Amino acid sequence: MPGAAAIAAVPPHVFCRVVDVSLHADSMTAEVYAQASLVADNEEAERRMREREDGTACDGEGEDVVKRPAWIPHMFCKTLTASDTSTHSGFLVPRRVSEDCFPPLDYGLQRPSQELVAKDLHGTEWLFRHIYRGSAWRCYLNEDIPEINMFFERGTLD
Repeated sequence: MPGAAAIAAVPPHVFCRVVDVSLHADSMTAEVYAQASLVADNEEAERRMREREDGTACDGEGEDVVKRPAWIPHMFCKTLTASDTSTHSGFLVPRRVSEDCFPPLDYGLQRPSQELVAKDLHGTEWLFRHIYRGSAWRCYLNEDIPEINMFFERGTLD
């Protein structure tokens, strides 16, 4: 364990680079949170970042490079209410959310739709029907579920 002198030498602000972000949910409370892994930048990187206020950084050869995130999470949270689950067994999904979070629909079909299976924190699978009608995207629940928070995140099959 480092001594008090070593801890006191740490500056109050340390420039860091985010190298990984993973999304999690607590299985007991269903609280959603992100875990970020950081690596401290060296003094040269800190100096360059302080000099630049315009969103660009230097690539080491004097060329400006726009920094963009390598990975953007695709997620959506919806609190299902009694009317979502009992009246019409469905809820509206904003178009951007549908395009970001769900697999693409086949718009060549007369009524584009697909079955989606979502797994909750406890391993229970829920069946949804994702439908596009006119200008509205809807998700229909194939079974009644209690009033809960639904958190959709695009995943991978690995």
